[in-house]
Amino acid sequence: MPTYPGAEPAPGESNARAVQLSTTVTTGGAVAIPEVAFAALPTGAAVGTLANVSDSTTATVGQTVAGGGTNHVLARYNGTVWKVAA
Repeated sequence: MPTYPGAEPAPGESNARAVQLSTTVTTGGAVAIPEVAFAALPTGAAVGTLANVSDSTTATVGQTVAGGGTNHVLARYNGTVWKVAA
């Protein structure tokens, strides 16, 4: 697999900026982001990081994501908290 300058995080930084392409990108142009429980989301992720959360307590766009619910949502990290993305 090729490596890209800046893909590896500095010591103590999140690796959220590292990108690895896999078979989740389909030939039809759709991208499948594997689901993750809220508790497994990285703290200190890069602003704009997206995650497919499997247990959000809300599905309302713009609301803060919290774990323990039954909603499957796309979440975006805003530098402070994870929010339900549109």
